[in-house]
Amino acid sequence: MNERRKLPRRHLIFYLRLLDAQTGELLGYLGDISAGGLLMISEKPFAVGRKLKVRMMLPHEVEGQESVEMDAEVRRCAPDYNPAFQAVGMEVKDLPDETLRLLARLLQDMGFRD
Repeated sequence: MNERRKLPRRHLIFYLRLLDAQTGELLGYLGDISAGGLLMISEKPFAVGRKLKVRMMLPHEVEGQESVEMDAEVRRCAPDYNPAFQAVGMEVKDLPDETLRLLARLLQDMGFRD
């Protein structure tokens, strides 16, 4: 398969909960993350093009925050390795510098590279 990813991604040692920031509904769990997007593992499919306000729950307080919010757009949705789940690729844009620093610190603390 031809790899289309432009930015390096990080897999996480454990999955973080991703919630709908407006309703608090559990959307799924963070599978991996890059500077431009994230992969969510979900029990339900999401329509490509759907825009979401996502709240990522942090495993512990990081730089004074317990969660971080971001706007995301679903770019792909397909069955995961386990067909009971969906792999949902989302693009995130326009993250504030403080959010980027927080995510970089989080990844340094709990992530590992491919």
